[in-house]
Amino acid sequence: MIREAECHVGMIVRFGRPNGQITRGEIVKCNRTTAQVRSLEVRGTGRGSHIGSTWKVPYSMMTPDTQTAGVASQVYIPTPPVTQREEPLEYSQFRDRAENLALEAIYLTYCDLEPERLAADGERPLYQINALRHKYNQRLAYLFKVVGRTVTEKQAYEWYDQLRAANYAHGGVMR
Repeated sequence: MIREAECHVGMIVRFGRPNGQITRGEIVKCNRTTAQVRSLEVRGTGRGSHIGSTWKVPYSMMTPDTQTAGVASQVYIPTPPVTQREEPLEYSQFRDRAENLALEAIYLTYCDLEPERLAADGERPLYQINALRHKYNQRLAYLFKVVGRTVTEKQAYEWYDQLRAANYAHGGVMR
């Protein structure tokens, strides 16, 4: 447990209920009875679960983080996501049929994730939209394992355009 006098902006703490989830965070503002703490770890699921979200935490639910004591750099600096170099994904009719089917399923799943389709033009309630989004993201993760790499939405759309062009060149018959 920490007292208000012991806290300062930039201090790294662990916060949460004693019988609940404990999370590392950085104090960004000290008030009289609570502190605003920016999480340095993922906390739970749902709204506010991501790294960098702020929580209003009473001092009684915080303890100093001993793992970072003495470490010079205690300030959380968000790093930009690692961008994967997008190599073009070429369509080939000689590629393994299973891989072509998986790539087509990836394309169709990205189509299902479009906001208009996901929300059914505003007809679906939010809980159904979130459930569908979760289902489609799980499907994408499985398909990425089948293909052996992550396929971006742009790559999937370009691949499908090449598939359509190749089929149009062969008389318009989809293979």
